Amino acid sequence: MPRNGPREDRQQMEDLNNWSKENFGWTPEEKYNEIQPEKRYWPIVQEIMRSKESAESAEFYRNVPSDPMVRKVMQEAEWLKNDIFGGYDRSRGRRVRPTLITRELREDSQRMDRNGKERRITREQREREEKEGIWIDNDSIKDVFEDAEDLWEDVETLLDPKSALMQQKIKVDANVRFSKPV
Repeated sequence: MPRNGPREDRQQMEDLNNWSKENFGWTPEEKYNEIQPEKRYWPIVQEIMRSKESAESAEFYRNVPSDPMVRKVMQEAEWLKNDIFGGYDRSRGRRVRPTLITRELREDSQRMDRNGKERRITREQREREEKEGIWIDNDSIKDVFEDAEDLWEDVETLLDPKSALMQQKIKVDANVRFSKPV
C-alpha cells in the first residue's frame, strides 16, 4: 500500500522535476529519453545472457548448493543460528533451546519456601540469585563459539582459491568476463 495518495505522489514528482531542472537543466525523464537505455544497453545485455559462457556460468551457480563443502557450511551455519536463537534442527530431528533468551536475576530473591522455612540452596544458586543481570551457562557459550569456529574454518577452506570449487568458479567467471559479448 503506498504511503502517499496519487495527489501527493504527483506533487513530489513535480517538486523533483522542478528541482532537477533548476540544478541540472534537465528532468530525469528528459535524461532517460536522451540516453535511451533500452535501445543502448538492452541488446548488449541480451547478447551476454544468450552466450554459451553465460549459460555455463548459470549452470555452475545452479549446482553450487549441491557441492558437499557448501552443504557442510550451510549446515554449520544453521547449527550456529540454532545455538544462538533456538529453532528446529532438521538434521538431528529435535528442537534446540536458544542461548540468548536468558533468565533475569533479581536481587530480592525468595529465600523462603511456601511453608515459611528457609530454602536450602547451594552457593552457586545463591550467587546467581543475589546478582543482578543475566546468567548464561558456560557450556552454552562454549557451544556457540565452537560452532562459530567450525563455521569460520570451513568457510576459509571453501573460499580458498586453491580449492576445487573456487578453481572452477574462477574459470567460469573468467570465461564470462572475457567472452566476446562482454
